[in-house]
Amino acid sequence: MIAVAATHTLPFDKLSPRDFERLCLWLVEREGYQRAEHLGAAPSVTW
Repeated sequence: MIAVAATHTLPFDKLSPRDFERLCLWLVEREGYQRAEHLGAAPSVTW
């Protein structure tokens, strides 16, 4: 069997900031972290 690798450019610049945050959170949870928080989903705090 021959292993073949390919390189693909991922279009992160096409994602909205919110979608990029969601993707990052998904990746963190997929790695096994159990208490990851999506701070972008929290309401804004006004001082």
